[in-house]
Amino acid sequence: MAIEPVTELGSGGALRLPRARVVPLSAPPASYTAAVERYLTGAGIAKSSARIYRISLTTWGWILTGEPAPTGPARRGAKPPVFPITSIDDPALPEVLAELAAARADEMDADTVNRELSIARKAIGWWQRQGWIEGDPTIGIERRPTPPDRTKALAENQIAALWRLDVALREKTQWKMLYESAARADEVLCLNVEDLYPQDKRGKITAKGGATEWIHWQSGTVQLLPRLIARRTRGPLFLTDRKAPAGTPTLDVCPETGRGRLSYRRAEEIFEENTRLLANPLASPEDIEDLDGWTLHRLRYSALTHDAEDGTSTPRCCWPAPATPPSAPWRDTPGTSPSATPLHVAARTSRRQAGGDIGRAARPHRVSGRRRDRDKPGPGHPQSRAVGARRRDHGAGRRAVDARRGHRNPGTEEARLAPAPGDPARWGWCGDST
Repeated sequence: MAIEPVTELGSGGALRLPRARVVPLSAPPASYTAAVERYLTGAGIAKSSARIYRISLTTWGWILTGEPAPTGPARRGAKPPVFPITSIDDPALPEVLAELAAARADEMDADTVNRELSIARKAIGWWQRQGWIEGDPTIGIERRPTPPDRTKALAENQIAALWRLDVALREKTQWKMLYESAARADEVLCLNVEDLYPQDKRGKITAKGGATEWIHWQSGTVQLLPRLIARRTRGPLFLTDRKAPAGTPTLDVCPETGRGRLSYRRAEEIFEENTRLLANPLASPEDIEDLDGWTLHRLRYSALTHDAEDGTSTPRCCWPAPATPPSAPWRDTPGTSPSATPLHVAARTSRRQAGGDIGRAARPHRVSGRRRDRDKPGPGHPQSRAVGARRRDHGAGRRAVDARRGHRNPGTEEARLAPAPGDPARWGWCGDST
């Protein structure tokens, strides 16, 4: 949009102050439908969002002509009216839009109405910057407050019915992992095979803000993961059913199968379609296409709710990943594996540290810091050097006694016997790998 000054003569021949005139960057489209397509292609709308934007703007096509948008089965196959984009500048349109928007808010949920209003305002703002229209008729329309949903958590019998659905192995594993880990769906979909730590029943994810954290799952996911992964050693965990199209980022393509990473949009669609009858148990199969199913976010919400009901403290679902994990995955170099610290050793260490902290907190200490500093020898004191030497000698003596008695280091032995990458024994700990 370009702005050029315009000089006009006043009534007495005097020159008025220059005013700005909007010059369109391009010729306005002939119709509203063409303007919608120009907006979707010119405003940088992602392909994954273009479908939702087109549906919302098509709905507003009826509202902008003063007609209520069709709902339910009537909207299928209905074509919006054809009208020029410049008719949006009609001065009487804002009042009509306010009435139609209020009527639609009574029929639809607040989230849908607010989403459609937000998309319409974005498109109108883009058309204004192109110089095709001047005003915004939606200024007087307010967003609807979203009422709290207190039934978001699924009941135990609904979760049990979900596990009985006849779906593909990929969906079974994904839904089980989402519910057992209480993680976000986008974080689980970004998991790679090399990010899994099967011995510890956990995986490494990239959470919001770029932080690297752990998610933990249970026996249900443990039984399904080997069958889903098969013999793959790297690449996305959840794959699409077909080959990845050209131009897909390398990180989202499995190097062994050539299939792409499952997107959040597609995973949400599959879950919603398969749960329509569960969400509407009284509906008939003929009307199932017009109903809505559950969302993936409800699995996370349900897991947190059920844990709280069982008395489990879940202040955080994901924990920061340390620099050296207790049990690391196998390296890419064949025949090598990092040493692992057994879980019982880590648990014993944590209990010992917790007991030491409690003991220090319970023991009385001297009030005078000067007396305590005087009794404590400094780093260069002969007494400090003698204590350090005795500790080193004691450690070496214990290691020698353990060697004579045949004791071994569990971490070193576990690293020596760990299978190499690609070995079927890597997943043999939890079931059949076929």
